[in-house]
Amino acid sequence: MAGLLPRRGVAEYLSMLQAFLPRGLAWTRAPEAVLTRALYATAEELSRVDAAAHLLMDETNPATAIDGLEDWERVLGLPDGCLPVSQDLEDRRFA
Repeated sequence: MAGLLPRRGVAEYLSMLQAFLPRGLAWTRAPEAVLTRALYATAEELSRVDAAAHLLMDETNPATAIDGLEDWERVLGLPDGCLPVSQDLEDRRFA
């Protein structure tokens, strides 16, 4: 699922936030400006949430799940008598 939505970094979010600002001297885009630093902090958080959302999307698929793999195994009734018990992540995903 990772390819469905682009991952956005801090610079991209900062650019998007600055694009919402009105034009004028009070709305500077100078890197050292207080406004830019405040928007940068917001962009950092948006980027962090973006990364967390991509990780969550990976958990919705048993083939890419890591933290949620135990839940998938429970829901799917694994391991069962037909498959050997394995601790290897790839083997568990394959099952």
